[in-house]
Amino acid sequence: MIQNNCSKEGPTSPSRPRPPAPNHQGFESLNICNYEKNFLYKHGQPPSYQHCAAFGDPHIRTFHDDFHTCRVEGSWPLLDNNYLFVQATNSSVAKGSNATITSKLAIIFKNMKECIDQKVYQAEIDNLPAAFKDGLVNEGERPGGSSLAIRERSPGRHVEICTEYIGTTIAVQQAGRQLSFSIRAAEEVAQAFTEEQDLQLWVEGCPRSQRISCSECCRAREATETAREILPMEDVYFQSCFFDVVTSGDANFTMAAHGALEDARVFLPNTKKLHIFQAGATETARALCKEILPMEDVYFQSCFFDVVTSGDANFTMAAHGALEDARVFLPNTKKLHIFQAGAGCPRVSSSFLLLLLTSGLWAVLLHF
Repeated sequence: MIQNNCSKEGPTSPSRPRPPAPNHQGFESLNICNYEKNFLYKHGQPPSYQHCAAFGDPHIRTFHDDFHTCRVEGSWPLLDNNYLFVQATNSSVAKGSNATITSKLAIIFKNMKECIDQKVYQAEIDNLPAAFKDGLVNEGERPGGSSLAIRERSPGRHVEICTEYIGTTIAVQQAGRQLSFSIRAAEEVAQAFTEEQDLQLWVEGCPRSQRISCSECCRAREATETAREILPMEDVYFQSCFFDVVTSGDANFTMAAHGALEDARVFLPNTKKLHIFQAGATETARALCKEILPMEDVYFQSCFFDVVTSGDANFTMAAHGALEDARVFLPNTKKLHIFQAGAGCPRVSSSFLLLLLTSGLWAVLLHF
């Protein structure tokens, strides 16, 4: 002070004020309705995501990448957690048919007062609206976007619901005369449920009593091989054998078809009329599915199973749409294709068939 001829009592420049402490609470309140930004701020990394889907007869891909085919009919909860409730209604493809499809869908976006009021979305076959039940297309508008919004990807065929406040996207599609849907959900959102909310097909899969076993799912392929071993010509006897085995699971039906063919061979006065040919269901189904699903994973198997058992080629669209949704929604594309009992499908051996036929022949001889 003295060296610079400065007064000890004179005026001095005021000290700089300290910058205000960062308002963490303000940042959180500003981004509470943007799940990704809020998660990144809290944890220093982006959130993890999970994918699940329901399509076709119906086939369920769970959040844990399990794959089930269900014989569920009526209304079932796919998802029931603190943020979402998703319910599907399944009905028979046709009177007397065992095949079922999803005909209705209801989604409840539960109230989150900081971001949205409760919203309901409902869809059914031939009525896939691009708006919520109250007619609105978004909710929770704020600078930079909406907390909840619907986008129409294809009029009357494909809608996408984006929930920015919980980091979740739901795709709903109509393929032919059925609904299919997929979801990409933040992991902590998908897991935000209590022990009481234990019936969720997208979490645990179908109840065991409602599952069609893996062997039943791939029975169509098994039936083709079974029938071909004793009926190499794909005529009406082959097709009858295939149909009976795939619908019943009983390989003894091969004996019935083979026996009828042998009787016709003996009794027909004109053996040129022995074989009657009609359009082959199995080859048609395989060709239709193979055209858009070249890899024989669970999507191909589901497609083949559905087309063969229902006769509806629109099931190819459902399987293909589910695969494309998975391609977009899955965080790890290495998990895109799931393989189940393709080569490991239970297969009836030729020796077993020979044993069946021989025992059947001995039974006839003993009877006489």
